[in-house]
Amino acid sequence: MSPIGKRLSYYRKKAGYKQKEASEVLQIPAYMLSNYETSRCEPALEMLLKMSTLYKVTLDELVGNTYVDEPINDKRFQELVRLVYSQVGDKRTEAIELAITILKKVLNS
Repeated sequence: MSPIGKRLSYYRKKAGYKQKEASEVLQIPAYMLSNYETSRCEPALEMLLKMSTLYKVTLDELVGNTYVDEPINDKRFQELVRLVYSQVGDKRTEAIELAITILKKVLNS
């Protein structure tokens, strides 16, 4: 399992979903979710966004993005990011990134 497959499996389990349950909510066959989690194939961005919403984690957390110097553990920030993701949908990646930047500035002031 590659790091992303492990992370997908970890966050699914942490959110309390079995593969079958998560696949039903994500509207994909259970074998496809298994393929993602065992790194037989990689999910598209749209699917990663759906997973991050379902598992209640940020996209960065889900994929293990390490471009951020320090992980932000502020619960208020994480909740605001989740709210932004849920409001702008999975088609507005740039809007999400801009909102995250603004939220960081607001919380650090």
